[in-house]
Amino acid sequence: MKIKLGELKEGVNRFRFTIPCSQVGLPEEFFKGNLQADIRIDKGGDQLLVRLSAEASGSFTCDRCLELFNRSIEGKIDIVFFPSPRDFDSPPNGEVRWSKPQTSEIDLSGDVREALMLALPSKHLCKEDCRGLCPQCGANLNRESCACRERPVDPRWKGLEELLQKD
Repeated sequence: MKIKLGELKEGVNRFRFTIPCSQVGLPEEFFKGNLQADIRIDKGGDQLLVRLSAEASGSFTCDRCLELFNRSIEGKIDIVFFPSPRDFDSPPNGEVRWSKPQTSEIDLSGDVREALMLALPSKHLCKEDCRGLCPQCGANLNRESCACRERPVDPRWKGLEELLQKD
């Protein structure tokens, strides 16, 4: 996903890419098919403000019920490119990069991958209220109820159970 800097005009430049997820190095066990990337580059003198938004569909395994499900992942990242390091009164928001004045293009493939990977949730759930699996028989509690008896409470926790029942 390379942008030729010589083709940028002063002000706002917009680009839209639809490319295979594998082209930016996204893990193929999750992401299949194409991703969409919207890139806005605001060129002002010798600096560039890049606002990148990317979206891809992935196939994940629910951490509670172990069912496969599909979900769209959307990631965003801001990057500021400067020709050389300088002192700032206040650092700009987003990521700061230095580019040499003779740089003819910037490659945003790694940034698209990073934005999408950082947008992945730490816990994959098929739905917020997923009930998971029965710890005794393994039944998927989203689809069926099981006939397992409740296990007796460990007597060491009995005191805590009594505190809950006082309310």
